[in-house]
Amino acid sequence: QQFLVSQPYRHVMYGSDLLLIATKWTVEEKMEALTQVTRDGLVEFSKKLLSSFHMEVLVHGNMLPEEANRLADIVLNALNPSAPDSLPVKKVIELEAGTGDYVHRFD
Repeated sequence: QQFLVSQPYRHVMYGSDLLLIATKWTVEEKMEALTQVTRDGLVEFSKKLLSSFHMEVLVHGNMLPEEANRLADIVLNALNPSAPDSLPVKKVIELEAGTGDYVHRFD
């Protein structure tokens, strides 16, 4: 709800994301979804989420590459992530030049 009173540039960034990213949900859609969240539903969702997910690891600091790889293997094996080919593809829409104006109004 704080988004509705945020700085204008945030609204511009949000609007461009809605237009260009195919899998983007509006603030209103997210707020509506939150009204349907229950404790039991959240527990069930977390079980499903942890049984099927993808994770990338960044190791930063004083560590040899072999140590970083071993650490990443330990974390990844413990969490059992999904294979990268089972993930949804992020799709960005390309706006063609000269096809008209793109306007979105937020009420």
